[in-house]
Amino acid sequence: MSEGIRISLGLSVSPEEVWQALTVPDRFKAWFTACDEMELELRIGGKAVFAGGSEEGSYRSEGVVLDVVEGRKLFHTVLEGHEPPWYGALLWHITAEGPETRLTLFEAGFQGREEEIADIEEGWRALLLSLCRYLEKTDRPDLPEEVYEATGQQFASSFGYSYAAPEVCWERIMKLHGDPELKILGPCALIGDHAPGEPGRVLDIIENKKLMYTIRRKGWDAVSCWYLEDMGTETKISLHLWGFEEREEELGEAQKECDEIMDRLVAGLDAVAPEPRGTVDAESGEYNEYDMEGPPED
Repeated sequence: MSEGIRISLGLSVSPEEVWQALTVPDRFKAWFTACDEMELELRIGGKAVFAGGSEEGSYRSEGVVLDVVEGRKLFHTVLEGHEPPWYGALLWHITAEGPETRLTLFEAGFQGREEEIADIEEGWRALLLSLCRYLEKTDRPDLPEEVYEATGQQFASSFGYSYAAPEVCWERIMKLHGDPELKILGPCALIGDHAPGEPGRVLDIIENKKLMYTIRRKGWDAVSCWYLEDMGTETKISLHLWGFEEREEELGEAQKECDEIMDRLVAGLDAVAPEPRGTVDAESGEYNEYDMEGPPED
C-alpha cells in the first residue's frame, strides 16, 4: 500500500448533503471549526484555500484543485509542512450505498515524512467525528463502528531495483524529468513520449530520496511520486500515480506508463551499475561496501 492516510465511513444522509458539507464554505466551517477562511473553486486548476487557527497556532494552505466530479470526487493539494514547505494530495470520494453514503478520505504523499502521519491522521479522525455529528445531528462520542481503512483505492504503481547508489538513481530521475536542479513548487514534466501537454507543479522534494508532483492527464491532474530506499546492496525505486477515483478508464493506461518509465530508468542504471555495491558478511551480518568494480583484492 502506498504511504498515506485512508479513512472510510458510512453516513445516514444523502450524497448531496455530504458534498455540500465539503464544498459550501458556511457548511464546511460549521464542522471544521478551526477554519475561518475557505475559498474553493470547483474547477480543475481552481483555488483550494483554507486558513484559520486553534490553540496550537494558525495555519494557511493555498492549494490547487486537481480534479472534481460534481457530487462524487474532490481532489486538491494541501500544505502540510513549512520548513521546508511541502504539499500533500487530499482526496474526498463519495458513493451511494443503499440508504447510506460512503465517504472516503485519502491523503497521499507521506513518503519520507512518515513521522507526521500519526498526528495528521488523529486530526482527521477528530474532524470526521465532527462531520458525523454535524450531518447526522447527533452527539455521538466516537466515529461510527463501520469506519475502516479503505481498500480498493485507484492508483498505479511500479517498482524497480538497481545496484546503483541512491544518489546515482536520483541523478538519473532528475535527468529523466529534463532538469537536474528541480526546485520545490517549480515546473516539472517527463521528457520524451511520456511528456504531458502541460508541466505540473512540484509538491515535495527530498534530495536523493523523493520527488512528488502533479501530472496532467486527460483534462485533470493526477499526482506522481518517486521514492528511493537504500536496501544495502541495492536501491529500491518506487513510482506511484494517485487520484484515479472516478477515472478508472484511465488507470490501465497509467499503469502501463509507470511500468514503461520504470523499465527505461532501470535499464539505464543497469548500464552504469551492473554489480552489487557491497556484500553482507554471513556470520556477523555486517555490510561491507566497496566500489562497483568488485571487492578489494587480498
